Amino acid sequence: MPRTCFAKLERVGFERCQMDEIDFYEANLSSVAFTDCVLVGATLAGATFTRSEMRGCDLSGVANPGQLRGVRMPWPDVSSAAGELAAAVGIEAID
Repeated sequence: MPRTCFAKLERVGFERCQMDEIDFYEANLSSVAFTDCVLVGATLAGATFTRSEMRGCDLSGVANPGQLRGVRMPWPDVSSAAGELAAAVGIEAID
């Protein structure tokens, strides 16, 4: 049975967008660029990303961060999202 896609975004660019709590549930994002966007509390359940990139984005509290698999990000952005990314793979941060 084919996978249901609730939204399909291809070759789209978002720049300096305020996207708090946006819901990308079951979305297919291909060649999508996010630059300096606020994605606080975004929901990524079932989303798939191919050839997509995030630069300077705030991913605080993003739900289902494991769905970011395949997204390209500069190293400083990966570091700033480390908490969300660690939680996605089951790492518990301790002091």
